[in-house]
Parts: sequence; C-alpha cells; structure tokens
Amino acid sequence: MKGNAKKLYLLGGILIGGALVLTYFLVYPPKNSSKNTVKNINDDISLPAGTNDNANVNVNREPSISKDSPLYPVALARDTKRVADMRVLMDALTAYFNENGNYPESLTALLPDRIDFIPENPNPGGEPYVYTPIGTAPYNFYSLVYTLEVGTDDIAPGPHEATPQGLVSM
Repeated sequence: MKGNAKKLYLLGGILIGGALVLTYFLVYPPKNSSKNTVKNINDDISLPAGTNDNANVNVNREPSISKDSPLYPVALARDTKRVADMRVLMDALTAYFNENGNYPESLTALLPDRIDFIPENPNPGGEPYVYTPIGTAPYNFYSLVYTLEVGTDDIAPGPHEATPQGLVSM
C-alpha cells in the first residue's frame, strides 16, 4: 500500500507540473511565435472622413483564447461574471438616478444602500472597470467600460461599455 501511495503522489505531481507548464505557455506564448499572434481587428479598418469612430458598432472580434484551450472555460466564467457585474452596477446606478435625479460622481456613492461592495474585474491582472460620469454635475449620463476575453453567448470579446441605454460594444 505504501508503494502505491507514493506512485499516486508522484503521478499527481507530474500531472500538475505538466498542467502548470502548459498553462504558462498558453498564457505567455514565445515572443518569436507567429502562430500565437492575434491580429488587431482595427488594423484593416479605415473610417470615412467625418465618421464618428466612437459609434457603437458590434464587431465580431476573435477571442484571445480559443474554445479548444483548457483555459477557455475559466475565461468564459470570468466574462460571465463581468457581464453580471455590469448589470448589478447598472441596476444600482438606475436606482441612484431614480432617487436623486442624477448619476453619482463615483461608484462609492452606491455603497452601502444600493450595493454591498463595488465589483472588480475577476482577473486580478486584468483591466479594471472604469466608471465615468458624463458631462458636468449633476450628471445625466455615465459610461462604465469593461473588456471581455472570449465573450459570452450574446456579447463578443473585446472592449464594451455599459450606459443608461444598456450594454453596448465599443
């Protein structure tokens, strides 16, 4: 029995070590590898003169992680959490607006009456959520920017914005 337990621990260590190495190379691909290069979708897009480049256009973006990757389910879970965070913040901002007639200068004004804590990007090294009240006080509009890694069923990967009108692509 003692020998079998040692073999199981050794096999488990090898499997975990292999998974860590694979994860490392998936997250940090070699710099000289053209196979892992993701092309920026904006490289091939030029806007006609006078076009507003801030228009909300739903562009199909390639996810940063392929669906075949073992990291995909984790990235999808983070994106699902990000969208849920946006909906929670939008609901709290709507409640604040309905009570005060304007949007707050910062998200901390939503604490603790409308939300218990301000959600943060579930990826510790990822881009933070950025709340911006638009205009001058009293604010009648806001922008809440977030980025999805692989997207969800109905929202493409890439940068997005939550506004009083809903979730929109950037």
